[in-house]
Amino acid sequence: MSLSAVGKTPTEIWASILSLLLRTPLLPRDDVTIAESLAVFSNGCDADRLYRDLCRISVSLRLVCSSWDRLVQRIHPTVVIANLNTNYVEELPAHVLPALSMEGKSRPELLKAQRLAIWTPFECSCGQECRSGLPSHTADPLRRMKKPTGLLNPFDPAQDLSRLEVFIFGSYGGLKSPVPLLDRAPNLRVLSWAVEWRDAYFEPPIHHRVHNNLTHLKISLRWDHIYSLKSPIPFHNLRFLHLSISDRISGEEYVATLRKPNDLGLENWAEFPILQRLHLSLCVDELQQRKDDLVAFLTAVGTNLSSLIYNVSYDRSIWFEPEFWDLFPSLVEFGLYDHLILTRWELSPPPKTMKPLNLIYQFSDYAHPSVDETPDNTVLDQFISLCKRWRTEKMTILQPWRDAEIMMAEPIDDRSEYEIGTHVEFYERLVALGVVISDRDGVSIREPAGQRFLEALKEYEPKRLAEEQRRRESWEYLMAECGDEEGDENGEDEDELVRIFMGD
Repeated sequence: MSLSAVGKTPTEIWASILSLLLRTPLLPRDDVTIAESLAVFSNGCDADRLYRDLCRISVSLRLVCSSWDRLVQRIHPTVVIANLNTNYVEELPAHVLPALSMEGKSRPELLKAQRLAIWTPFECSCGQECRSGLPSHTADPLRRMKKPTGLLNPFDPAQDLSRLEVFIFGSYGGLKSPVPLLDRAPNLRVLSWAVEWRDAYFEPPIHHRVHNNLTHLKISLRWDHIYSLKSPIPFHNLRFLHLSISDRISGEEYVATLRKPNDLGLENWAEFPILQRLHLSLCVDELQQRKDDLVAFLTAVGTNLSSLIYNVSYDRSIWFEPEFWDLFPSLVEFGLYDHLILTRWELSPPPKTMKPLNLIYQFSDYAHPSVDETPDNTVLDQFISLCKRWRTEKMTILQPWRDAEIMMAEPIDDRSEYEIGTHVEFYERLVALGVVISDRDGVSIREPAGQRFLEALKEYEPKRLAEEQRRRESWEYLMAECGDEEGDENGEDEDELVRIFMGD
């Protein structure tokens, strides 16, 4: 293209091109995988790295010419991270606003925000000193002091937040209702209620009209919250749902949660006419008694689902029977959150009438053997065999290769013996099988970032194997000290000891 042609290109065309280059998982998009959908809810270090990547690209584009500089400044996605607790102002990272308001008015940065995340002290779980959390030498004394919350009506900004698309809220503490903020965010598309609702905090926010406009929602509920609703909540535009349901009660209180006084249950507490991607997490004590609820819910939403990640704290075989695959005729992605498909309760593979599923997993995922492990039939052998039965063609990790590489600098996980994803052979044998392995961003393991990950894994694996051997020898010594006779008499205690020792 000639220079004259470049000069004649309309500004709107350049804005569209630069917008593609500045595209980030921190803002919602519809044409994405479930791994990319989860990235929109990133917080702490994950979100911080994504935003710094965006800023680096932005700076590079601005240096090209003055026209691009002006355009990039105009269209650059604006991310704001704000503190709500006045006790931690002096300890704030430099990139965190001390408050949402200033002298009774919204801060100028907030008015431009497309993404607003609330900074919560002590919650970063990256295991390292970082920009997003408090340094350990600062955080530890603050934890011990147990200061009061010190919150000052944070959800009462003076002006409308018309540009706000994403609101990531990590903790309630002593906060007042967020309804005033929701009233001022008419274009909100992504909402994360990342912690479980308190009873007094459930209504009226859950009935706020903003939910009808959302495309992405992350929410944690209890069964009694669902049964307390007087009418279904409309989510007419929701495409991705990250739903966690807990049931940590027992006795008469648990029995009460099995009742449906208003005929609303999991299958009809909300309306999801175009839901495409679902991350369902259940912490349920009596899963068998909830089976009908689960089946009814999956029947209601399963027809349009293209992606499903299921996380359950008990035996999946109770509910995931072979005929359940029929509920998901459009499914192309499937995962079990913190397990690979090889578990001690092996799931039936999808029928051959379905297309092979792209399996979603986390780096360091572990897999219990479905049969006894022997030198000639290792956990990895069993997994490869299962991949053949599942006709596996693609696998995607939920992290970028770079993040998985960073994880290997952290201490060895207590469950590393089961984590076949930390074996170089795991990736080599899958590639030899013809399986395409990619990270969250679609980067193949054969590309430079994937190869750097494998090189780091080759250095990490011997350290992990040495730690496994140390733990195995310690375990054998402990069992020898206990004695066979005592172990036979206390089988249940021994089983509990195994679980504690192995971190399972």
